[in-house]
Amino acid sequence: MDNDSAEKSIHDGFIQFGKMMTRASMLVEGVVFSVDEVKFTCVVTVNTSNADGSETATKINKVPLKVLQGAQASLIEIPKVGSNCLVCFRDNNIQRCQLFSTDQSDKILVKIGNTTLQADINGWVFNGGSLGGLIKIDSNVTKLNNLENDINALKTAFSSWVVVATDGGAALKAITATWFAQQLTPTVKADLENTKIKQ
Repeated sequence: MDNDSAEKSIHDGFIQFGKMMTRASMLVEGVVFSVDEVKFTCVVTVNTSNADGSETATKINKVPLKVLQGAQASLIEIPKVGSNCLVCFRDNNIQRCQLFSTDQSDKILVKIGNTTLQADINGWVFNGGSLGGLIKIDSNVTKLNNLENDINALKTAFSSWVVVATDGGAALKAITATWFAQQLTPTVKADLENTKIKQ
């Protein structure tokens, strides 16, 4: 290898090394100014320090919440307006920004195939929540037990009918009076539904 070829090879090596080193990502701190939940983007305000010690607020527009701008990722965090955040510039390119992390969220969206989950301050909603809340199992068991006990009391009252001939129906009257006095409370949806988890 002659000197010119070796020199060119070293030169090309340094150029390649420089390109590799500058492909790192840069992170900047900011505050979420607004969120577009349709396009899955946000606007972030970043304060930069000036030479005189003052600060200048700059807005970074259309920051993707995930790499996929305009589409819902399989797991996506919707940041809370006013929350502190980090914005990443991939390959140190100001045109390739995305939200890296945030300290507060309004909601989290999960999509796996046709199954969706939305979690927010109001609870968890699976697949739109059109079927209502999950069953409160303890309340449901209590309601069923009350109904079963009431049916058993009715069976006992009618089985006492056999003794009517000997006591003139006093036993039947006493049992049915007790049974009638213990009226069941009609079940309402709120008795059985956990609205914090909807399906």
